[in-house]
Amino acid sequence: MRFTVKDQCIGCGMCVVRCPQVFSLNAQGKSQAIADDVPPEAERSAIDAMVGCPMAAIEPVL
Repeated sequence: MRFTVKDQCIGCGMCVVRCPQVFSLNAQGKSQAIADDVPPEAERSAIDAMVGCPMAAIEPVL
C-alpha cells in the first residue's frame, strides 16, 4: 500500500501527527508521503490520516 498527496494540501500537518512513519512536510510546507510501501505496522495510522485529511488531499496509489 502506498499513498500520494495531491496539490490541494494546505500543510496543516495533521497527517504527520497521525502517521509520521509515512507523511512529512516538505520545504514548501506541504505534506508528502514516502515513496515506498507503507510498513504494515503503519497502515492503520496512514489510513486514519487519509480519512482525517481536511482537504481530502491524500489518496491511495492503486
